[in-house]
This record gives sequence, C-alpha cells and structure tokens, in this order.
Amino acid sequence: SIRESQARWADRNGIQRQGRGGAPGTGLYARSLEDNLFLPLSKRTVQAFRGADGGELDGSPCKMQALHSSSLLAANVFEYWGQGGCLPELAQAMGIPSDGIAGIEFEKRLAHAENHRKEFPRRPNLDVHIGYSPGAPLDAVAIECKFSEAYSGRHSGLRPAYLGYPRLWEQLP
Repeated sequence: SIRESQARWADRNGIQRQGRGGAPGTGLYARSLEDNLFLPLSKRTVQAFRGADGGELDGSPCKMQALHSSSLLAANVFEYWGQGGCLPELAQAMGIPSDGIAGIEFEKRLAHAENHRKEFPRRPNLDVHIGYSPGAPLDAVAIECKFSEAYSGRHSGLRPAYLGYPRLWEQLP
C-alpha cells in the first residue's frame, strides 16, 4: 500500500519511473535522483552519503532513487532545514532544545565500544545527527529514519545485542 501510494505520487508529479534494474516503465525508482529530491543535496551532504556504509548513491539506479527510500526520506525532510539555516525552528518543532545547535549531518559515523566489536562489527551511521555546541543542554540528537522497512517482512527490528548492554543507554535522557 505504501509503495503503491508512492508510485501514484510519482505519476501525479510527472516523475518517470523505472525498475530496480533500470528498465523504464512502472517500477518503484525515479529515473533520476534529482526527480526524487525536494531540493538538490548540498555538496557536504553528497560527501556524507558517499562516505557512509550504505552505498545510497552507488549504482544505477542508486538506492536513493527508490520512491520508498529511508535515506531519501531523511534527506527530503532534514536537508531543507540545514541548507536554509532554520535548525532552531526545526528543533522547536521537534520538541528538542534549540539553543546551541552547531549543525546537522547525514550518515554521521560514530565510534563504538572497542570491547563490543563482535556484537557491533561496524561503526553506526546515523541517518541524521543534530550536533550542539559545548555548554548546550545536549551533546546531540540522533534520528534514524524508517519508511516502509517495518512492513516488508524482512525487517527483524532492534538487534538483541543493543539491549544486552544497558550501559549503552545510560547517558540517554
């Protein structure tokens, strides 16, 4: 239902569609990434996606050309606020502190506990990271975007390893 709605949205907006293999027609990928974006990605954001583990901008079509892409959702919702210098307004709308916001980053790679490499072999890439200046009420706000993954039948939810270490959550408000 979600994917069908996205296809109808693309058709209403004159966005040509293609299949996963690139064949033109009625697939669930926009013919161009630009057609799938509400505004062009900044150079900094393109670099962030290219430097991340997900390969969101690799291939033809790339993952972000999917009408149901969660990384596209993150870019379309949050890139506007970052480029427009409206992060305090975004923070207020989200109910998080607006004082001391230093910036917004996509696919920010964070360090993880070295003694837990078996459970967490890769460093996490946060979809959206809102950083704060020193002395601000928070260090950061992390946002993980999901669009239709929970309904695909292939998503198993939060890995048990995340819940096996309560210390990972102690610093969260």
